[in-house]
Amino acid sequence: MTAAELRAAVGKLDLSQAQLARLLDVTPRAINTWLSGTRPVPGPVAAYLRLFASTPLAVRLAEVQRINESESTMRDGVYSVSYFSFDSGQLLEGHGVVVFDSGKVYGGDTVGGRYDGDYEYYPASGKVAVRAALTFPANVPAVFGPALPYEWKVQGSATFDPTQNTPVALSIADGHKVTVTFTFIRELPDAA
Repeated sequence: MTAAELRAAVGKLDLSQAQLARLLDVTPRAINTWLSGTRPVPGPVAAYLRLFASTPLAVRLAEVQRINESESTMRDGVYSVSYFSFDSGQLLEGHGVVVFDSGKVYGGDTVGGRYDGDYEYYPASGKVAVRAALTFPANVPAVFGPALPYEWKVQGSATFDPTQNTPVALSIADGHKVTVTFTFIRELPDAA
C-alpha cells in the first residue's frame, strides 16, 4: 500500500489520523510517516485496513465509537515539573520539563539534570506511574542531594493523576523526601 492509497483508504473510512492510530495501537507520528511517504506502510496495516473496510458499516462505527470512548485521559506531551524539598530546614526548589512519549519519559531541569525513564498509565485509576534515572552534573547542587565533585545518578518514582496539578511525593532511592508537581503544557506534534 502506498501513501496515496493509505490517504484514500483513511478518507473512504472517514477516520481521523488519531482514530486510525488508536485502531492500530500505534502513535499518531507513525501514521503521519506512512501518510507522508517517509516510511512504507507495513503489510499488516494494509491488511487490517482492507479487512476493516470490508466489515459492515455498523461494525466499523461501533469499533470507532469503542476506541473513542476508551481513550485514556493520559496525554502524551510536554509537562513542566516543579519540585521542592526541605534540607536542614532550608527550602530547596527546582524546575524542569519532561516529555511523555509512548511509555518513555525524558527531560531535564534548569541546573543541567537529566531525566530518563518510563511510565505506565492505569486507566482504571486514571493514574500514571513514572520511574526515571535522575542524572546530575558535577558540582551542581540539587534538591535530590548535595553538590558532588562528579556526575551522579539516583532513581526516582512517582504516581500522579495527569488531569490534576496536585503535588505528589517523589520517592528517591537514597531516601530524600521531594515533592513534585507535573503540569501539562502541550501535546506532542504529529511529526517531529
